[in-house]
Amino acid sequence: MSIHGQPQENGDYFAAEPLRPVELERGERLLYRLTEFGRILWESGIDVEPRKMLDLAETLGYVDITNKEDFYNTLKCSLLAKQGAADAASSFRAEAAG
Repeated sequence: MSIHGQPQENGDYFAAEPLRPVELERGERLLYRLTEFGRILWESGIDVEPRKMLDLAETLGYVDITNKEDFYNTLKCSLLAKQGAADAASSFRAEAAG
């Protein structure tokens, strides 16, 4: 597959236009919040390795992050490998919503 005449390898992304400063700022804020979320999970005893956070950041490029359910499920699948951790995240989400 080719975008703008350039070959696209698996994982490579070529934007049609450069990002505007406001878009870069939003991306930086999202990355900061995801990092903080990973730290909170780690402090609560859920094994969130730096590699998982990097994989999550890459995966979000393929997900519509404006869709809350897709975003939540992507976080859950990327960061919580075990069912017990997934159950803990579900109860954490319920407490945060209530």
